[in-house]
Amino acid sequence: MSVPKWQRSQSATEYLWQIYKLNIDVAEIVSNKPKKYKSTHSDLLIKYALMALSSANMANDIYVKTAEDLKRRVDLLKRSMSYIYNVALMGDIFLELCKKSPDCDKKKMVRQQERIGTACAECLKLLTGVIKSDKKRYKF
Repeated sequence: MSVPKWQRSQSATEYLWQIYKLNIDVAEIVSNKPKKYKSTHSDLLIKYALMALSSANMANDIYVKTAEDLKRRVDLLKRSMSYIYNVALMGDIFLELCKKSPDCDKKKMVRQQERIGTACAECLKLLTGVIKSDKKRYKF
């Protein structure tokens, strides 16, 4: 028997899925941009997005039994958040530079900036919720 969508609760690992989707969005956006920014901006943007996913995945793999486990998990989740902040910042800088190129459509760049910003905001919201939930659940 299926559950209606409006009655479903959010998955405990939704943050991993959203960061995964952020990585796909970043890769798609960066792939068709001018090559002159590739080595300085787009490669770093992709790297930050991948590091965010990696840190979140490592945090998800920690089974909390002790206060030290909780601390490591929260530290990794916070690290993931800092990488996501960098994705938002670098994405904005990168797309602002691309707007100055005659090869790029400025309206499309604005939509892509909003797409990255919205995705980053959603990831940050989910990660903040996981950290609050963990601290509430595990009181050592």
